[in-house]
Amino acid sequence: MSKMFDWSTVDRNLLASMIKMAEPTVVGVPLLPIEFSKKLKQIFKFFDLPVNIKSIYHIKTKLDMVWIGGIYESDRDEQSKKSITIITQYNQKGRKIKISKLMFKRMCYTVADTILHEVIHTRQYRRRNHKVIPGYYSTANSGKKQIEQTYLGHPDEIDAYSFNIACELNDRFKNNDKLIVDYLNTDLTDNRLTKDTYKMYLKAFDYNYKHTVIRKLKKKITYYLLNAREIGKPYKTNDWLKK
Repeated sequence: MSKMFDWSTVDRNLLASMIKMAEPTVVGVPLLPIEFSKKLKQIFKFFDLPVNIKSIYHIKTKLDMVWIGGIYESDRDEQSKKSITIITQYNQKGRKIKISKLMFKRMCYTVADTILHEVIHTRQYRRRNHKVIPGYYSTANSGKKQIEQTYLGHPDEIDAYSFNIACELNDRFKNNDKLIVDYLNTDLTDNRLTKDTYKMYLKAFDYNYKHTVIRKLKKKITYYLLNAREIGKPYKTNDWLKK
């Protein structure tokens, strides 16, 4: 059983600062994947964050890189168990990685953003008594595209990714609403070299700005901009976040 924890007490910068405490033992230090994951686990334990760590391996992961992902498990949450897991993915050859200071700083915010993404899912499921709601049904021609669109088009994912994108765009455009709105309304079809989460959605839905998913996404991003900027978290209250 996990301890009672109020997720409304943490914000993006605080979470990133927590992870950053591992910097002296991580930056520039050759570490095996299992050693790096252990450093993260120690940070979560030190701050009593109810977050699990799971390490996986994939050949497409760059040899000297760590890929960060996350999951929320509603069934574990119902049982008052740790329900948020940070996934660290490494190359399956398992060689030592050596992370630069800049890369580690980015990683700190990636972990923070991933945790907040799963916190949004936590609130979604708790407020509806852990019931699963209907998602988005893709009619794309390819099976791969159907899977991608079905996942990204689900209302829960639109909500969670919108907050992540709001944080990314506030960082990129230095909290300038006009520049952010202009970017959201710009045709980025021929600007595919720079990757971000917003473009991930555009690519998944064939850069169709009139698509219902893209329209809902843009509306949600705009909604979250202020909270992302002023408080660094999606919600001002602790409704459904303390358990």
